[in-house]
Amino acid sequence: MVALLLPLSGEHAAIGRDMLDAAQMALFAVGDKRTVLLPRDTRGTPEGAVAAFRAAVQEKAGIVLGPLFAVSARAVAPLARDAGIPLITFSNDSTVAETGAFVFGLRPEEQIERVMEHAAREGLRRVALVASDDAYGRRARAAWQRALERFGLDPSSPAEVLGQTEPELDVAMRRISAYEARRAALEQQKAALKARGDEVAQAALAQLGTRETFGPPPFDALLIAEGGLRLRSVVALADYYDVGPPEVRFLGTARWIEEDPRLFELASLRGARFATRDPETMEQFRSEFAKAFGRQPSPLAVLAFDATALALVLARDEGRFARSALTAPEGFIGYGGIVRLRPDGLAEHGLAIVEVTADRLAVVEPAPRRFPAGFATLAPVQAGSTTSSQNRAIASATR
Repeated sequence: MVALLLPLSGEHAAIGRDMLDAAQMALFAVGDKRTVLLPRDTRGTPEGAVAAFRAAVQEKAGIVLGPLFAVSARAVAPLARDAGIPLITFSNDSTVAETGAFVFGLRPEEQIERVMEHAAREGLRRVALVASDDAYGRRARAAWQRALERFGLDPSSPAEVLGQTEPELDVAMRRISAYEARRAALEQQKAALKARGDEVAQAALAQLGTRETFGPPPFDALLIAEGGLRLRSVVALADYYDVGPPEVRFLGTARWIEEDPRLFELASLRGARFATRDPETMEQFRSEFAKAFGRQPSPLAVLAFDATALALVLARDEGRFARSALTAPEGFIGYGGIVRLRPDGLAEHGLAIVEVTADRLAVVEPAPRRFPAGFATLAPVQAGSTTSSQNRAIASATR
């Protein structure tokens, strides 16, 4: 029996419903008559998650998928450990893995590592960062700092903390763009051209007429660890302070498209690149979901499909949920692409690099189709056996 702990009531009920429906899709795709899904409502709270877990134990669940939020996962994890029941949470908070649970969500650390690796391959050596002073922003900054060192990028690349208000955003973007120095350089350049006074100088002076600054900012790329309206505000301010193509490439994470599906409206983001799940398989998932339920799914729904498919395949082919089976190095494949659970509790996802164009996401680097052998050592974060036939079983559900 596979238990699902989801927020089926309360503030996040719509997300919970989408995730439950996605899990039902997986059951019909790869399950068999012997396997039962047991959904339980967490109400989106730690107390609700504990009650839901205890109910699942009473029903003899062999594995528990969920809860969604880190605070609830931390409340449930000790109970799961004591009961000897594998717990695959939908959180993307790496620290949850310290409790013995699995973290199945798409972590900012792995997204930033992927896009920074791409930047290094593209010859972008100075990669700056802007991020909020919240849990996500702090994790993004730590991952960015590790990636600078790992990929041999310029360690002096600047970073700025983004405040919560528009004036604070303005101050941060003005500072990271070195606006004052570049503004002064513009005035010096204009004065020099005026002093020359020849025809060539006059033409060059005319070209500077619409500029606010002279010379590029002190970085080749800007990693924006934001999404939604804040991403739009940051990009608008970057444009105001003469930061953008062709001198600077914007980089980001899947948060961009998850929080703002109308990303293509931003002309200033054309040519920007970010790490995300394979757009083709994700479109297949959204299409199948919409066909079945008449609506578009939450971006988190794919987690429920893939985690449920993983559990169902193990239940069908292995008959149990041994940790050694869950952490098979070759991993699994689902709508979200390849994924594997590490012995340390973290999930690794195979991610694509995509570029924002006028009407779509263009794949620049496709998501990998297989993992390298073994597990790499991951830096600490502050603050099941699958056969080829099992891989094919989940892959068949992605068509």
